[in-house]
Amino acid sequence: MCADLATAPEHTAAQRLMLRAICFYQTAREGRPSPCRFWPTCSHYGYEAIETHGAARGLWLTVRRLSRCRPFGPSGVDPVPDPRPGR
Repeated sequence: MCADLATAPEHTAAQRLMLRAICFYQTAREGRPSPCRFWPTCSHYGYEAIETHGAARGLWLTVRRLSRCRPFGPSGVDPVPDPRPGR
């Protein structure tokens, strides 16, 4: 996932910046148990949302997801929504 980032010319500068931040976080947490209550994990969700929907909408979807990921909150499978038709 993060290795493909350097060879992905279709990303905007904002997307690349956000995706690099997520890759940095994932690398820093490597080897530790995930605190996330969902699948895919919140960082993988954020990466996919930004790749699929672009920087602005992907960031919004990620913030919404992070607000749901809390102790005593919901858990389970929560995939990134499909892109809106016509976009």
